[in-house]
Amino acid sequence: MKKSYFIIISVLLIIILGLAIYINIGKPENSPPVMQETPVPTATYQPTHNPTPTLTPTPTPVPEIKISLVSCGDIMYHGPQLRSAFNEETGEYNFMNNFKYIREIVSKADYAVANLETTLAGSDNGYKYSGHPAFNSPDAVLDSIKDAGFDMLLLSNNHIYDTRRVGMERTLMKTMEYGFDTLELEGEGLQSYYVKEINGVKIGFLNYGYESADYRKDDGKYINGIFAKNEDARLIDTFNYSMKDEFYNEVEERVAQLKLDGADLIILYIHWGNEYQLKENSHQREIARKICELGVDVIFGSHPHVIQPSEIITDENTGKRTICFYSLGNFISNQNRVTLKDPSVPLSEYTENGVLVWLDITKLPSGETFVSKIELVPTWVHRFFKEGRTRYE
Repeated sequence: MKKSYFIIISVLLIIILGLAIYINIGKPENSPPVMQETPVPTATYQPTHNPTPTLTPTPTPVPEIKISLVSCGDIMYHGPQLRSAFNEETGEYNFMNNFKYIREIVSKADYAVANLETTLAGSDNGYKYSGHPAFNSPDAVLDSIKDAGFDMLLLSNNHIYDTRRVGMERTLMKTMEYGFDTLELEGEGLQSYYVKEINGVKIGFLNYGYESADYRKDDGKYINGIFAKNEDARLIDTFNYSMKDEFYNEVEERVAQLKLDGADLIILYIHWGNEYQLKENSHQREIARKICELGVDVIFGSHPHVIQPSEIITDENTGKRTICFYSLGNFISNQNRVTLKDPSVPLSEYTENGVLVWLDITKLPSGETFVSKIELVPTWVHRFFKEGRTRYE
């Protein structure tokens, strides 16, 4: 019994010893100690209040603006033109064919200006319809001018007083009724110079006609040889060749006012010069240079009834540049090489010609505004005989 117990104890010791040896043999030498990892605490998101950032709006860039403006020469209606347009059966006048060949050009412009060298006194105010020397045309002339695409009619010329005050006032009334802009006849609610905004560009307009005498009286002045008392004369802007300083002072004041009113570019329309002369006279050159000095950007001249030169004038003191067209000639009239046989008009054939001036005017984002393009469209009055009467186109 004891022997059996001893054997069991011996076997157990051998097994324990063998396990100890196995464990020591199976363990790699220099095995690093097992490091117990310390758990990293998990971050917990704690919401905080952050104000919504204010975004500074990006300013919308101001675009470059470009507009077009066209101007033409004298629109006149002599006796033969009136007879040509009259329909004996209806008793009405029709001038609609006059501008059919230039309608497409004029109507494309953003703004179109013409010099209306006649009056619209009507036929029931003591005046009859007539041509030179006392122009009085039927209202129907405005239908054709409007249809051609013109926007502004100039009235400061030597024929605006041909039918006296009644003619001046009715001419203004009718042009306004037809929707034309005008610059003349100051009165209640009217101004003879102002700023016109055309598709984002502000143009300042001025218009003057010459006085026919080199002097004035205390109670009035002469327009085309007709004495106009002050109450009538004040209605129209004129200048006197012998009183230029007075004219310059007024233009200077008006240019300053136009700029205060926001004018980006200023245009002067002026009735001046000598009839039927192909070159400007000394008065025109002197006035043009002074007008440049006063800040006007463009000058359009009328009255000579023929085309005169154009030039770019630069003021030697300021560097200011002004584009000057001394005369745009006739746009429509009965003057031509056949009708003007007077020896005093040796250049009568040139009265058939005119020029339509197209200006592109550009306004930059900076506000700088200038004439960026000039196009000249020559015109000629086609006077021909058809169906028993003379036609004008």
